[in-house]
Amino acid sequence: MTPLLLSFALAAPDVAAFDAALDQAEATGGLYGEVVVLDGATELYRRRLGGAPEGGAYRIGSISKSVTAATVLSLVDDGELGLDSAIHEVLPELTELADPPVTVHQLLTHTSGLPGLDIAPWSREPTFDEWLTGLRSNQLLAEREPPGSAHRYSNGGYLLLTEAIRRVDGRSYEASVRERLLDPLGLDSFHIHEGWNDVPGHLWTPLGRVESRRALPHLLRHDARWDLGGAGAWSATVDDLAGWGTAWRDGQLLTPELRGAAITPALDHYALGWVVDETGVWHNGALSPVGVYAYVRWSPDDDVVVAWVNAVDRSSVTPEVRALTGHLFDGEGPTLTPQGGGMATLAMLSWLWLPWWLALPLLGGWFVWARRPGRAKLAVAAGGMAVGGATLLLLATSGWVGIAVALMGTAAATAAPWRGAEARRPKAWPLWAALGGLSLSAGVGWAGLVSFVYALIADPWAFFAAMAP
Repeated sequence: MTPLLLSFALAAPDVAAFDAALDQAEATGGLYGEVVVLDGATELYRRRLGGAPEGGAYRIGSISKSVTAATVLSLVDDGELGLDSAIHEVLPELTELADPPVTVHQLLTHTSGLPGLDIAPWSREPTFDEWLTGLRSNQLLAEREPPGSAHRYSNGGYLLLTEAIRRVDGRSYEASVRERLLDPLGLDSFHIHEGWNDVPGHLWTPLGRVESRRALPHLLRHDARWDLGGAGAWSATVDDLAGWGTAWRDGQLLTPELRGAAITPALDHYALGWVVDETGVWHNGALSPVGVYAYVRWSPDDDVVVAWVNAVDRSSVTPEVRALTGHLFDGEGPTLTPQGGGMATLAMLSWLWLPWWLALPLLGGWFVWARRPGRAKLAVAAGGMAVGGATLLLLATSGWVGIAVALMGTAAATAAPWRGAEARRPKAWPLWAALGGLSLSAGVGWAGLVSFVYALIADPWAFFAAMAP
């Protein structure tokens, strides 16, 4: 089957229209990163967006699937693996996938019938056995459609391929990819982050663009590395991402037969790690809540390669960044409108949390004020509970130190009024006391929920092992 690439991919690039579209998009604040357009060996266009630094490495999300697919095809070329191989023959633990058998080709094209198999975030990369335990505990392997019957996008399918690469090649996934693909191509910036601190990312919130590192910091810390890597863990600069598209365009990676197989769609335009439609051969990558969107496009029928790295999450941008590429090929395309979703709102609230050292003097001042004689003591106690509850809401995501400080401050503020002069009851004291109590209860409940989630994320394996059938 020959890939279907229509006239859209063959139109002459309209750089002026593309640049004007980016002017409009950048003005919204919804872009932060870099874009490069190559026409053959010529750099047709380059632009930094939103004040992003030049040459930064960004997470490329699901574009990693094209890297994993190319590594599998390299093993096929060496005769160490077959596209029609059943995955349970490579990974014998997967007894659930033996009848009917799921093949390597079906995993590559998302036609295995498997659901997403997403059980992240984790505090550390799990072993394959731990991850498999989690899948079985959640009955995810059992919940599948007949293989080959439908397209069902599955990160988990590529995580199985990641482990298959490890088993067949006898070394780590990253080492195998690097030696087989990246080093020969000189794509040195491709790497898998081991932590979250150097991962750029932004979320669009009601307050504007917020750095992901300050949004839900503990959850982001655990979500920065995807389990087993091959579905979305790679990072790269925009130049190396363009180089990846160029290598595919110029046939530098695989034999013509395997390259042709890689861009032959199965169902819903999805081939082997690539989407193939009238716009060319492409893949995008989005990670949330980290706040990353990447895109690369090439075609065997023209010389144009487009590469984006963007540290604003796709869920915050309507339409997708890739749709703006339409301006490059036909001079027309959609406008870009940033919007904040539920995660963006949570990110905004988390971004507003006060450092514990700032909350301490504020609550200390409240304590001193509350001890003065002659105050409306019950009103002060109610106010102390309200302030304590609000502080817990703000400090809960900062960890146990923030929670402890808020609780200590609340105790000080509510205990202090009962010392010193005799209490005087203001007329509305029952209402104030009720509101204060509600605020404190909400804060304590929220802090407890956050603490429970953090504890579960820190090491969920005992929990899954207990649930395992």
